[in-house]
Amino acid sequence: MDKFIIGIFCLLPFAHFLFKGVDIWHAQGYFLQISILLLYCFKLSKRSKPLACLLAWSGLLTTFIFYSIQAESKQYAITIFLPFFNLLCGVILFDCLTTFLKKDFFSKYLKYFSISVILITIYAVLQKYKLDQFYNGLANGPDEIVGVIGNPMHLAHYLAICLPVFFLLEKRLCKLGILFILLVIVLTKSTSGLGIALTVIIIGQCLLRVFTVRELCSMVWLVALIVFLEYMRVSGGLHNFIASNGRVEIWQKFLPIFQKKPITGWGLGTVNAFAQQAQFSGWRHLHNEYYHYALELGLIGFGIIIWGVIDYGRKFIKGIKDNTSISMALMFLAFCLAALFGYPSHLWVISGLAILAYSYQYLEA
Repeated sequence: MDKFIIGIFCLLPFAHFLFKGVDIWHAQGYFLQISILLLYCFKLSKRSKPLACLLAWSGLLTTFIFYSIQAESKQYAITIFLPFFNLLCGVILFDCLTTFLKKDFFSKYLKYFSISVILITIYAVLQKYKLDQFYNGLANGPDEIVGVIGNPMHLAHYLAICLPVFFLLEKRLCKLGILFILLVIVLTKSTSGLGIALTVIIIGQCLLRVFTVRELCSMVWLVALIVFLEYMRVSGGLHNFIASNGRVEIWQKFLPIFQKKPITGWGLGTVNAFAQQAQFSGWRHLHNEYYHYALELGLIGFGIIIWGVIDYGRKFIKGIKDNTSISMALMFLAFCLAALFGYPSHLWVISGLAILAYSYQYLEA
């Protein structure tokens, strides 16, 4: 590392020979920025190699595209940089959490986070009875149940990801909180949110034995009854329950784009740029994060993401499995499942929780 650092400062004055498409000052800037990126990724690799590799790959790809556009058009491609900046902020948050926190933080303090979640669910109930005067749905008007998230699906995914926190509470509060969250998710009419929440509850039940058999059966019947009443109350409710809502069609439209650059991808922010074309109907997200990042970062970036998920799973399997570690693992699992149906990594209120849960396995005891 000493040789790498001295090499940076020795070669910096000659950077223009590497970046001939721009002037001397911009060339030196690109050289130093890339060097700093690689230097930081080396530091980050001591905590999480997959995350370090993802940051390095996306950073180098973004810099290449940014440089290519500037060299050709003599303009700054700011919209190309912003998605990478968001990723960088997420990585910095991970770095800060793993630097400042210990594992006992989660068991001591995260239970207070459940108060915030309960307040959001109560607010969602007020919206159900049209008693909300502050937040309206962003898609279909004021009748949507969006909590303070802005979208029914986002609210359902957020609550499903928060649900494992309630495993850290005293048994009675844990049961009531989980049931309350589950009922609100049903009110959002989000099929994916309900499926994720039930998956989390089933796995949590297998590992932690929260509910008795009678309580579990009663909860299943209650949820099934409310689902039936809610979805049958609206004309075409069953169709809405199983519809893809245009996902399959948009995946098909973006497939030729992916096939043109399947290995390296087009760069972060590409989907948002293509969304401005009429044929893509304004879809700024593919509602499947794995497909989304495979298109933007190529199979290389997609492979690194899968590596990160597997690395997390291996650390969980090898580590101590107490209530806290299981709850954090279920939060991260819920996020990974939400990524199949929505775009949680593009939403800070959800991705922040995912980074928190992901960080747990990389903390010191």
